[in-house]
Amino acid sequence: MRGPYSTSSEYLVYTITGAPATAPNYKLALRYQTSTQAAGVASLIINGGAPVDFPIEGTDGGKRTYNAMISLTPGNNTIRIQGKSGAAFFQDYIIVTRPAG
Repeated sequence: MRGPYSTSSEYLVYTITGAPATAPNYKLALRYQTSTQAAGVASLIINGGAPVDFPIEGTDGGKRTYNAMISLTPGNNTIRIQGKSGAAFFQDYIIVTRPAG
């Protein structure tokens, strides 16, 4: 587990290397947990673009998964996950996959 993250100055950056030119759309699964029932808000930033906010459910020690569709450019990409407001959360892992098809 990494964290806690509750503000934009608390973040983790992942680097994705070798994304193919033929598949720009990917599924992101972020597994996280909180230590309280209070909710929060986090942000997802792809390649330094505009933040996309998403809700953090209060899990009181349990784990939840946030799923999103993201676009990656061919080659190398960065995924920044940061806190924004409310309850702090801990990152367990992320999984980035291409949809079947």
